[in-house]
Amino acid sequence: TEKIDNELRNVYYITLNSDITESVFRCVLEFLYCGLPLSLQEKEWKDVAKAAKIFNCDELFTICTNLMEDNDWLNPSIGTWLNDKNGEILLRL
Repeated sequence: TEKIDNELRNVYYITLNSDITESVFRCVLEFLYCGLPLSLQEKEWKDVAKAAKIFNCDELFTICTNLMEDNDWLNPSIGTWLNDKNGEILLRL
């Protein structure tokens, strides 16, 4: 139970995987919604890459690999490609 908005409420925490911290999962969600993991910190690159493999996010894994290999200049192209791809899908809906 935690106090939220001046009320005591039940709060439930779910652990997806012991290796996936809140900040790592946040990066995965940012990637899924924005096309790039906006809050990704250097210390999280390897952990986010592992999470990307777990969730089958090949593009996110590539982004992390690019960062680790000092090829981060490739990453905006991935985000643009994903946005274009998603736009095409939405047009068909």
